[in-house]
Amino acid sequence: MKILNRKMTLKAFQDYIDEMKFGIFDRKIDRIILHHTSSPIESWQNSASMLHYWRLYESRGWKAGPHLFISKDSIWLFTPIKKEGKASTKGINKGSIHIELVGRYFDKYPGPEVAKLTAHVLELLTNKFKIKTIRSHYSYDENSNCSPLVDFPWVVSLKNKYLVNINITKDIC
Repeated sequence: MKILNRKMTLKAFQDYIDEMKFGIFDRKIDRIILHHTSSPIESWQNSASMLHYWRLYESRGWKAGPHLFISKDSIWLFTPIKKEGKASTKGINKGSIHIELVGRYFDKYPGPEVAKLTAHVLELLTNKFKIKTIRSHYSYDENSNCSPLVDFPWVVSLKNKYLVNINITKDIC
């Protein structure tokens, strides 16, 4: 698996998205799926952590991984958005952009730094690709090791708190 391992500011990510051109033969994107990392945010070590996840996914035989990781201060490109990514749940990869929020969120929500970056990333992606559906990994697989907290009410709270234009509909779980 080839990864990008590219750290970006919000402005650099916006430029990356704005410059992205999709043709009739490129994959159609219709949803975003939110995940969170298996390790806590306190252990995030930037590029070294990206390599850790690359090795983890390679050991599972994956040909791709999530598209983005969002940490406290950066957006990390992992798998090119133009290519199909991978989630651990079968059947949801086609048409999805997968975002890993750095940290474990079983009993708490992401902190303000991760939440704010996530809100702005969701705004850019939903507007660029006309995405109406944002779901959590948990909504597809309640037996997964993912949090039910990163869900529709949380995304709505981001939209309201950070005054972003996340174009979503109520069909989000």
